[in-house]
Amino acid sequence: MIKNFFKKHSIHKKVVKQFDWLFAFNLPKFFILAAIFSWGMASAYFQVNSSYLSYFNTNFNYSDIVIYIGFFLLLGGLNIQSELDKLKYTFESTKKEYVSDNNNLSYPILASYILNVHNLKKISIISIFLGIFIISLNSVSVIPTLLLYSYLNLFIYKIIIKKNSYIQNVLFSISSNFFLFISGWIYKTASFTQIIEYIPIYLLAVTPIILTYEHVYFEQFEQKSINTKVVFSISALMLISVFCITYFLNIDPIISHFALIVLPFYFFALFRGLPKDFIRSFIYPIMVINILLSWTLFPYLFMFILLNFYICKYYYWHRFDIHFPKFTIEENS
Repeated sequence: MIKNFFKKHSIHKKVVKQFDWLFAFNLPKFFILAAIFSWGMASAYFQVNSSYLSYFNTNFNYSDIVIYIGFFLLLGGLNIQSELDKLKYTFESTKKEYVSDNNNLSYPILASYILNVHNLKKISIISIFLGIFIISLNSVSVIPTLLLYSYLNLFIYKIIIKKNSYIQNVLFSISSNFFLFISGWIYKTASFTQIIEYIPIYLLAVTPIILTYEHVYFEQFEQKSINTKVVFSISALMLISVFCITYFLNIDPIISHFALIVLPFYFFALFRGLPKDFIRSFIYPIMVINILLSWTLFPYLFMFILLNFYICKYYYWHRFDIHFPKFTIEENS
C-alpha cells in the first residue's frame, strides 16, 4: 500500500514540479563531481597524512559543511551553464526545439530544458559567485583550482561541444576534472610535490571511465563510430597498470580496490561487446568509487549519495516517467 502510494498517487505529479529549480543544478552529475572532489581528499590522506588516518570518521566538522554548501552552489551554477550550452548547440545543429518537445530527448531530461532560460542564467551567475564567496570564507587555498575548473566549463566547454570531437571531449573531461580532484587534495593538504607525483595515477584511473562514457555518447547520440576494441583495450590496460602501481607500491588502497573491482566490466565490454556492457563500464565504476570512499573515509558522503539517488529516482519517475538513475541495464538501454 505504501509502495503504491509513492509510485502511483497523483499528488506526486504536482509535488515534483516544485523540484524543477533544484534539478536545474543537475543533481545526478553530483554523483561524479562529489566523488572526484572526495577522491582528491582521500588521496591526500593516504599520500600525506597516512599516520593520522581515521577510517569511517563520523566527527561533525562545521567548516566542511560550509565548504560543501559553497561547493554545491558553485558546481550547480556551472552545471546550469553547461546544460544551456548543450541546449543551444543541440538546437543550432539539429533545428529541433528541445524546450517544447520533450519527446526529442533520448536521455533523461534535465530541468534546464523546461525552465525559463533567462532566469536560469541569472540563477547560474548568482550561484557561481555565491559559491566562490562561501568557499573563500573557509579555504582560500582551493579558490585558484576551482576558478580554473570554472573557466574551462564556462568558456572552453562551449568550444568543445561545437567541434564535436571524441578526442577533444576526452581531453577536456580529463583536464577539467583534474582541477576538481586537485581542489579536494589542496583542501586537505598543500603538498604540491606529491600532487605532481600522483598525476599518473589520476590519469590511469580516470581515463578509462571517460573513454568509455564518450564512446557510448558518440555511438548513441552523435551516430559516430568509435573503435570499440581499441577503447576498451586501452582502458583495461590502464586499470591493470594502476592496480599494479597502487597495490605493489602501497600508494592508494582505494584506487587499487577500485581498479580490481571494475576491471571485469571492461573485460565484458571488450570480449562480449554488448551495448549494456558499454554502459555498465562507466555507470558501475561511478557507483563503486562512491561506495569505496564513503565506506572508508567519508561516511557522510554515503548519506548524500543515498539521499540524492532516491530524490533523483522520485523526481524523474513522477516528472517524466523515466527510471533514472538505475543500475539494471537492459539490452535496449
